[in-house]
Amino acid sequence: ACRPTQSEELARRELLDQLPPDVRKAVVLREMGYPIESKDPSKITVATLCGVSERTIHNWLERAKEILPNPTK
Repeated sequence: ACRPTQSEELARRELLDQLPPDVRKAVVLREMGYPIESKDPSKITVATLCGVSERTIHNWLERAKEILPNPTK
């Protein structure tokens, strides 16, 4: 995969800043590679790091899709 240009990265950061802080945190954690959910209760996930349910994370990521061109799934 090719890396984004500086202007693309800046534009993405500006879009991220439009998200509510909790939604932004979920997007960033997901982009860092954390899974949204896990059957293993000891596994660190976006949901456990945000202190909310997996359903809430799914809802937040859906909301982020409205602003971000291609959020991480």
